[in-house]
Amino acid sequence: MISCCLLFSQLGMGSSEINDVGRLMDIGRLMDIGNVNEIGRLMDIGRLMDIGQLEKVGDGFETGNILQVSSQVGNAPEIVSTGVWNQSGWYHLLVTGYNGANNPSTYTLEITVAAGAPVKDFAFEPATFEPAEAISEAVKSLIVTNKHRLADRHGQADTEALVTKLETLAAQPEVMGQLLFLDQIEAISQTYQLWAEPENVTNPVHANLVAAAIKSLLETTRTAYPNLKDIVIVGDDEIVPFWRTPDEVALANESAYGLALVSDSPLRAALSERYFLSDDPYASFNVIPWRGRSLHLPEYGLGRLVETPAEIMAVIDAFLTAPVISPTGGALVTGYDFLTDGRRRCRQNWKGVGSRSPR
Repeated sequence: MISCCLLFSQLGMGSSEINDVGRLMDIGRLMDIGNVNEIGRLMDIGRLMDIGQLEKVGDGFETGNILQVSSQVGNAPEIVSTGVWNQSGWYHLLVTGYNGANNPSTYTLEITVAAGAPVKDFAFEPATFEPAEAISEAVKSLIVTNKHRLADRHGQADTEALVTKLETLAAQPEVMGQLLFLDQIEAISQTYQLWAEPENVTNPVHANLVAAAIKSLLETTRTAYPNLKDIVIVGDDEIVPFWRTPDEVALANESAYGLALVSDSPLRAALSERYFLSDDPYASFNVIPWRGRSLHLPEYGLGRLVETPAEIMAVIDAFLTAPVISPTGGALVTGYDFLTDGRRRCRQNWKGVGSRSPR
C-alpha cells in the first residue's frame, strides 16, 4: 500500500481565501518529477500521480496552502516538516491511502517541535534615531558601508583607497550621493558588536538585529533627501548583513545550499535555519502584512557592490566611464524551470524599449 501525508498552513489567509485540497487534482501531472527529497523534502512526489482522486477531500474546508508532502511505499514512516519561525496560525495534516486504500488498524501520529534559533533577544534595545534636521534636495543616492569591518577584512590601505573611490562616485552628477559609514554611528556599532559575540555570530536573529538598526537609520535619514532615488550597499554580508527572511517554499528550498559554504559561517547558519537572504527591506518602508510577517517591496533603486575593494573599484571605474546605460545595447536575460515564463516576459520588455537582440 502507498500512503500519503500532506501538511498545510493557513498563515496569512482570510476567511474568503479558501484554498483546499481539491485544488490538488492536477498534482498528478508531477509524475515525472521523481525523487526530489533533497529539495524541500518532497520525498517521492512521483508516486502521487493519482492524488487527483483526492479532489473532493477539501471541499468546504479551509486547509490553506500545501507545505510538505510525503509518500512512501508500504509501511515506511511518512515524515513532513516545516519551519514556523515567529509566525502563528493553523496547520493541518492530512493522512490518506493510495487510491482510497485503508487499513482498520490504528496508526501512530507523532508531532515534534524542535527548537531553532530564538526569534528575538529580549535583552536587546533597538536603535532609534532623531528625525533629520537639515533637508537637501541635491542628494539622489545613499551609499552605505562599514569602514571598520572593511578594514578588518581587507586591510586599512585597500579600505582607504575604496573610500576615496566611493567619494568620487558620490560626486558624480548622475549619482549625487551621500556616504553613510555605519561604524561611526554608536547605536549601530553596538549592534554589530553584539552580533560579533561568539555565541551570536551564527545566529540569524542577531544578523537581523543589525539589519533592523541599519534600516531604522535609513528610515529617518531618507526624510532629509526628498529627491532620493537609490540606495547602494558596499560590502558583502559580513560588512552589511543581508536580511534573513523565512524561506517557506517546499520545492527548491535553499536550506540545502548551506552545505556548499564554510561550516560555522553566518551565511551557512542562515540557510540551514531555512532563511533566504535579501536586501529588499533596506529600501522598503511601507511594509505589507503577509503570512504572519511582512512583505517588502523596494521603494528605491537598490544595489550592492561586493567582493574585494579592487573589484568594487573596477566596477565603479566602469560606471564612471559610461554612467548611462543605453537600452539599445545587447541584453542578457536568464531563467530556467519555473522562471522560464518570467525570462520570456523580461526579454519581450527589453525588445519593447529597443534593446538589440536580447537573449
